[in-house]
Amino acid sequence: MPLYSFVTASGLKIEFPFEPYECQKKYMESVLEALCNRQNALLESPTGTGKTLCLLCASLAWREAYVAAFAAFCSHGAASEITQEHARKCGVSMDELAEAAQAQASQKKEDEIISNMAVSSQLASLVSERAANKDGVHGTMTQSQHPKETKNPIPRIIYSSRTHSQLQKVVSELRNTSYRPRLSVLGSREQTCIHETVSKLKGPMMRHECRKIVSQRKCSYRNAVDGEAGKNATEEAIVGMADIEELVDIGRSHRACPYYLSRKIEKEAEIILLPYNYLIDPSVRDALKSDFANDVIILDEAHNVDSVCEEAVSFDLAPAILEGAVRELIRARSRTSKFTTSADAATGSKAAGRPGAPGSASICGEDCTLLITLVRSLQEQLKRLFVPEGKEVVKDGSYILELFRGIGITQDTASSVVSKLDAVIEKLNGKGGGGGDKRDRGNGGPESFESTVSLDYLKFALSTVFRASMTPQQMSIDYRVCIRDEQPKFKSNDRFRKKQGLNEQQQPQQKQEDATAKRVLGFWCLTAHLAMQDLQNLGVRSILLTSGTLSPLEGMAAELRIPFNVRLENPHVVTKEQVWGGVLMKGPSGVTLNSSFKNRDSDNYRLDLGRTLVNFASSVPDGILVFFPSYAVMNNNIEYWKTFCGNGRPQSAGQRDLDTIWQQLDKKKPLVVEPKNPEEFVMAMREHKANVKYRGAGCFMAVCRGKVSEGIDFADADGRGVLVTGIPYPQLMDAKVRLKREYMDRMVAMGNSQINGNTWYSLQATKAINQALGRVIRHRNDYGALLLCDERFAESGVKERLSVWIRPYVSVYSAFGLAQRGLSTFFRLIAQGPYYVQSSASLPCDQQSNGVRVKEDAKTSSSLSAGRTGVKREFRTPYRSDEETAHREKVAKLLPRRNNQATSSSIWEDERPARPAQIAETTVRPEAQVLPKASATLTQDNVHTHLKFKLGDRYAEVAAALRRAKGLVPSADSTQVPSEAQIAIRTVVQILVDAFGADARALAVLPDTLPPALQSVFITKLNLMRAQAVVRDAKSALGDERYTALEAKLKAIRELIGSMVAGSGSASSATIEDAAFQAAFRELCEACARILMHVGLSRARGLAKSLSSFVNATLRATFSRNVEESLCRAAAEENGSQDVEQAKIPQADVITIDL
Repeated sequence: MPLYSFVTASGLKIEFPFEPYECQKKYMESVLEALCNRQNALLESPTGTGKTLCLLCASLAWREAYVAAFAAFCSHGAASEITQEHARKCGVSMDELAEAAQAQASQKKEDEIISNMAVSSQLASLVSERAANKDGVHGTMTQSQHPKETKNPIPRIIYSSRTHSQLQKVVSELRNTSYRPRLSVLGSREQTCIHETVSKLKGPMMRHECRKIVSQRKCSYRNAVDGEAGKNATEEAIVGMADIEELVDIGRSHRACPYYLSRKIEKEAEIILLPYNYLIDPSVRDALKSDFANDVIILDEAHNVDSVCEEAVSFDLAPAILEGAVRELIRARSRTSKFTTSADAATGSKAAGRPGAPGSASICGEDCTLLITLVRSLQEQLKRLFVPEGKEVVKDGSYILELFRGIGITQDTASSVVSKLDAVIEKLNGKGGGGGDKRDRGNGGPESFESTVSLDYLKFALSTVFRASMTPQQMSIDYRVCIRDEQPKFKSNDRFRKKQGLNEQQQPQQKQEDATAKRVLGFWCLTAHLAMQDLQNLGVRSILLTSGTLSPLEGMAAELRIPFNVRLENPHVVTKEQVWGGVLMKGPSGVTLNSSFKNRDSDNYRLDLGRTLVNFASSVPDGILVFFPSYAVMNNNIEYWKTFCGNGRPQSAGQRDLDTIWQQLDKKKPLVVEPKNPEEFVMAMREHKANVKYRGAGCFMAVCRGKVSEGIDFADADGRGVLVTGIPYPQLMDAKVRLKREYMDRMVAMGNSQINGNTWYSLQATKAINQALGRVIRHRNDYGALLLCDERFAESGVKERLSVWIRPYVSVYSAFGLAQRGLSTFFRLIAQGPYYVQSSASLPCDQQSNGVRVKEDAKTSSSLSAGRTGVKREFRTPYRSDEETAHREKVAKLLPRRNNQATSSSIWEDERPARPAQIAETTVRPEAQVLPKASATLTQDNVHTHLKFKLGDRYAEVAAALRRAKGLVPSADSTQVPSEAQIAIRTVVQILVDAFGADARALAVLPDTLPPALQSVFITKLNLMRAQAVVRDAKSALGDERYTALEAKLKAIRELIGSMVAGSGSASSATIEDAAFQAAFRELCEACARILMHVGLSRARGLAKSLSSFVNATLRATFSRNVEESLCRAAAEENGSQDVEQAKIPQADVITIDL
C-alpha cells in the first residue's frame, strides 16, 4: 500500500512511497506533461532527489490511466463520460483508443488462427531453427530481413540506462513502489548464458556457438524454456520482478536458459529494462525485432548520450582490421578446400561441387577469393592517396561512396557483399556444414575467437555506410572521411574490441610495413541527430532524457536536434547549510591559479596548487576527490609534488626531515590515483573506500571524463569535498574536435542550430565539470564542499553553465585566506547542526560490555530538526575518563609543533567533523521518531535504533535474515543449527562488518533474543569476519613483508601475555605491574609502532586501533596507548621536535550514533 497519493492538476493519481518534495512533484508533472502530449523531454534533477523513483511512479501511473481509458473504451464506447474522463487524465484521443482496440482485435484473431493450426513436428523444428538463427541481441540480420513483432496496443515503458548495475538499482526502486508491472530485463548472452561450454566463450564466438547448438536442439537449457520448467521460471521471474542477476539464478535453479527466458518475458512485458546502446545502436536495435511504435522511451543517465549516438554510427578501419580480414578470409578458403576434398571422397565430385551442396568450394571458395580481392583493392586505394606526414586528409562524408565504388561496392551490390561476409563468419565459427581442424571449430580458444573479429568489424563498417535511410547529400553534411597514417597500434578500434570481448593479447596481429601500409580510414559522424532521429522515426510516443547533470540543456538539445518541448532543471533537496562552494583565484602564496596550457607547467603554479591541496585536505574531513583536466596534467603535477617540498626546493639526501608535497598530502589523506586499467580501477575504488572507512580519511585523484567522474557514488564520508583544478576543455588540435567545431559553425550558418563551434567547445568542458561536481552531495542528508581552483571559473560564461543546483552556492574568493576561513567555518557549523553524526571511532569503549559509554549527566544541546519529516536528534558531549584525559595530554606533549598549519587541522579523529550515519537514500524516508538518549551501554533495546540510522535500507535485510534464522532453528534448546540458518547469520554478519568495520564488535549484543546455538554462531562469525577485514586492511596498507613482521610482533605480545597468565593464573592489573613484563611489553609495542610508521602517522593510528583487537582484552587499551605514544614520539623525532608545550584538546560537542 502506498504511503502517499499525489493527484496532479489533470486528476491523475500517482502513488508514491512517501510525501514527495516540491521538486519531486514538479519532476513527475513534467514527465506526465510529455507523455500526455506525445512530446519529448529533457529532465535534469540532481542525484539524491529521487529521480528514478519519480520516473517510475509517474510513467507507470500514466500507463495505468491509459489502460483504464482503453478498458472504458472497449466496454462503454467513445461517447461514454467514463471513457472521456479516463482519456482526459492520460491525454489520449478517441482515435488512438480506436486504433489500439483494432490492433488488439487483430492480434487476438491471429493468435486464434495459430493456436488452431496443426503444425507438424518437422515444421515446428524448422520454425525453431529459424527463430534461433534470428534471435539474440547481437544478431546479424537487418531489419528488412525479418518481420517485427506485432505492435502491443498498450504503450510499454522502455527504461534504459548505461549499464546493468544501474538497471539493478532501478529494479530495487521499483520494488519500493506499489506498482507491480510485468517486468523484463534484457541482457546479452555473455551476461546470461549458463551452458557449461558456451558460457566460457566470448563475443561472436559465443553467439555463433549458441545459435549452432540451439538450432540442432542440443541445448537442454533452451529446450526447457518451452516446457514446464520454463513456465515455472517465467512465473517466478515475473512475480519477483527479477533483475538480470536474479534471472540467471532462477534459470540455474530451473535449468532453463535465462537469455531466452528474458526474450519470452519481453513479449508480454509492460516495462522493459535494457542498456541504452540496445536502442541507439541500429544493428543491435534491429536484432531485437521489437516494434517500439507508441512506446515510451526513457534514457536515464543520459548526459553522454550525444557521444554514444555519434559513436554508434561511426567507425575507423585500421590496418589491423584490413590485414586481419584478409588472413581470416584465407583461412576460410583453406577450410572450404579441405572440406571439399573429404566431401568428394565420400559422395563423389559431382555431388560435392553442385551449387548448394554442404561446404561447396565452388560457392564459398569463390566468395572468399572475391572478398579478399575487395579488401586488398581498398588497401591499394588508401595507399595511393597522398597524406602529409603527421597530418590527415579530410573529405566530405560522401567521398567514402567514391572509395567503395572504386573497388566495386555500390548501394546495389553492398547487400550481397554483406551476405557473403555473413556466410564466411558462420563458416569460421563452426556453422554452415563443417570444415577445418577440430581445434578451429567451437572450442572457444583464442585461435577460433580471433578468426572473425576483423570480418565482423568490416561487416559493421559496410552496413553503416550503406544504410538505406542515408542519402549521399546527408553524408556530405553530417559525416567526414578522415584518412591518416597510424603507428602499428590497435587503439583506433578500442570500442569494437571491447564489444567483441577482446583483450590486449587477442588483438589481430599487425605487420610492420612502410608508412603507407598503415593508413586508417575513418568515417566519423559529427552529429547525434542521425541516431536519435532514427529512434524518433520508430513512431515512439515520447523520448525522455534524464540525468543529474544534463546542463546546459541548450547544448544537449542542439546536439540531438529533435524537438524537446518539455525541459526541466530541478534544484536539489539539500539546503544552503549543507553545501559550500567557492571559486579560488589565488593559492596560499598569492600565485594565480590558472590551469591553461601556457601556465600549467609553471613551477610556481604547481607549487601553490599543491599547497592549496594540502590546506584543503586539512580543512575537509573524511574523503575528498581531486579532479584534473586530463591524465597528462595529473601525472605532471604528481611528479612535481613527489619531488619538491612545500618550500619549493627538491627533497635532498640531507633534507629527508622535510616532507615533499606528496608526502604531506598522504599523511593527511591516504592517496589513491585513478588508473586507466579497468581492473586496477576496481582495486583503487576499494582502497579509497577502505581508507575512509577504517582510517577516517582518503584522497582520490582523478580526471574529468574518467571513470571516477562518470556515475560513481561518493556519498557521505566517501566524498566530503571535491576540488577541480582546471577547466577540462577537449584537445584543441584533435582532428575530431576540430571537425566538430567546424560542423557546428556550419549548422549555425544553415539555421539548424544556435550553438556555434566555440560555444560547443566550452559546453563540453562545462558538462565534464558538472559531472565531477555531482559525485558528492548524493542524498538529502548529505553535505560537502565544492572548490574550483582556477580563476577562469569566475567568468560569467563558465559559472552560468554550471548545474542549476550548484550556481547559488558558488562564491568567488580573490584571496586564499577568505576561502580557507569560509570552508573551516562551514564544517564547524556542520558539526553543530542536524546533518552531522560523529563516528564512534573517536569515543572510548567499555571493553567489558563492548558498548559505547556516554556520560549520564552530559549536557544535551537543543534539539534540531532534520529535514521536513520532523525527525529530531539530540547531541551530547562524549564522556572521557580521567585515565583517557591524562593519556591524551601525554600524547599531546609528544606532538611536534607545525608552523603554518591550518587551524582546523587536528590529529584527533574525534575533533574532525566526521562522517554522518549512513541514512537511507532520499527515496526512502526514515521513520518519524526521536533518537533515544544514549545509554551507558548498547543493549538489545537500543541497538536496533542505531542500526536503522547506520544501515538505512539494509536494516530491513538484516532484520529479515535474523527472523529467518530464528525460524529455522527447531527450538530454543536445540544445539543444531541448520545450514540455511548459518547462511542467514553469515549474511547479517557480512552486512555489519561492511558497515562498521573494526567497530562491529560492539554489536555482540544484537543476537541476545536468539537461541543460544544461534548466538554462538553469530559471535563466532562476527569475530572471524571482523578479524579478516582488519587483516585485509593492514596487508593492503603495509604490504606482505611488513605485515608479516608486524604479525610476528603481535604473536610475541600474545605469547608474553600467555606466559604471565600461566604464571599467575590471570592477567590482572596487579600482574602487569611487573617491571620486566612492562619493559618487554613496551618494547614490543614500540616495534609495532616502527613498522606502522611506514604508512604515516594518521594511517598508522587507525591501523593500531584496529589491530588492538588481536591483543588480550585486558591489555588492549594499554597496547593502544603505548603504540600511539610511540607513534607520536617517532613523528616528533622526524620533525626535530624535542620540547612541545601541551596542546589544547577541545571537547567534542556531539555524541556518537554512528557506532
